[in-house]
Amino acid sequence: QPSNGIEADRQRQQKFQLPPSLPVLGDFELEMAFPQDVLGSIVYASQAISRERGINFDAVGFEPDNLDLPGVAVCPNHLKEAVSNLLDNAIKYAPLRRKGKVGRPRIPRIGVTLTSNEPPLSPGATLYVEDNGPGIPPSERGKVFERGYRGGVTRDA
Repeated sequence: QPSNGIEADRQRQQKFQLPPSLPVLGDFELEMAFPQDVLGSIVYASQAISRERGINFDAVGFEPDNLDLPGVAVCPNHLKEAVSNLLDNAIKYAPLRRKGKVGRPRIPRIGVTLTSNEPPLSPGATLYVEDNGPGIPPSERGKVFERGYRGGVTRDA
């Protein structure tokens, strides 16, 4: 039994104390924005880099005057970083034809499409990124979302 009211209050506070909060990981504030405005510059910069490397890069839906796309709640900085990393990897692992190989050349291709969601999807926008790179082996697909994981193809690059 506590000897005074102050000690009783302290014990009550300890008993009902919330667990420590999770660490803050950057600035994660949502705001309304048009996805083509947030991502357009990143996509067009990746397109220019791809063309310099002989990669066909098609971008659809990123025109600033695209009125088909709704405003969406996003964290622009985090979305830009994620899409930039995704496009960097698509460019880095594009299947470039090596000298001395016989047969029909495999032309590297990246396609990025931004489209308005249609039912049954919730209102918003969807970003599709497609390429003809090596892909992720089935045995590694469950691991790619682990922090810091690098697949066999990336370890060898």
